[in-house]
Amino acid sequence: GFLTVYPCTASVPVTSSVNFAAGRDIANSTIATLDSHGDVCVYSSVETHLIVDITAWLSATADNAMTAVAPRRVADTRSGVGTSGRLAAGTVLEVPVGDPLASAVAINVTAVGADAAGFVTAYPCDTTPPDTSTVNFGPGEARPNNAIVAVAPGGLICVFSSTAADVLVDVTGVFSPAAPLEYLPAVPQRLLDTRATGVVGTGAQVPFDVPTGWTASAVSVNVTATGHTADGYATAFGCGTNIPDTSTLNQRVGEDNSNGAIVPVGAGSAGCVFTSSATNVIVDLNGWWVPAG
Repeated sequence: GFLTVYPCTASVPVTSSVNFAAGRDIANSTIATLDSHGDVCVYSSVETHLIVDITAWLSATADNAMTAVAPRRVADTRSGVGTSGRLAAGTVLEVPVGDPLASAVAINVTAVGADAAGFVTAYPCDTTPPDTSTVNFGPGEARPNNAIVAVAPGGLICVFSSTAADVLVDVTGVFSPAAPLEYLPAVPQRLLDTRATGVVGTGAQVPFDVPTGWTASAVSVNVTATGHTADGYATAFGCGTNIPDTSTLNQRVGEDNSNGAIVPVGAGSAGCVFTSSATNVIVDLNGWWVPAG
């Protein structure tokens, strides 16, 4: 089934925030718009237990704004980028985010090839590991999730893994007092659904328009892949720029896979989604990042 996170309006938007298979623990992060009472609602298409963790909040008086960046990989235990090797069960990886002035970073964390089902938690290194999870995964699979994580002094975040696994960390946005972009929330709306227009082919990309009355520099979206017949991955990026050497989500046959992302707006006020395996692509808007002030 699926979950939809939305301000508690009279009707549920035709969007999804999390897609899950029966019997699985599946996580996703989203930037959720609050209603006038400061609440959000979560709709579920099927009966399920639900866990909600708050990792950050955005307000008009916030001290920090965001810089949208092309996704960059800062850790990959498979190849030794930012680390010396695969994480053992119950261990912590310190990850330099590449910006010592950052107060927080938007990241995508992927667990790959775990020995057993488990979870990964990303958090600032100057705190104790929180009793929350960033990614939940099964044995052997590649499972990503996005998050906004506060940065410890020295530009470090920590990643804890409950089981032995390889871990990838990609930075997609940087928060700091001098950053140029502030967040403009929206009621979730669907920007793209290729089930109505045709499957996106292997190694192809599809654009999605960014509707706004403002000059948006980036968007917060949820990207879903559905109907694929081969495993693969999808990457969201600004149209007209190089496809980053990172992933937004990982497709698994027999599942609808989704993940949130902060995507720079490219040529023609559009974002693009590249997919390594043929699949249908759905993109839902959560809000815009616009010039501060």
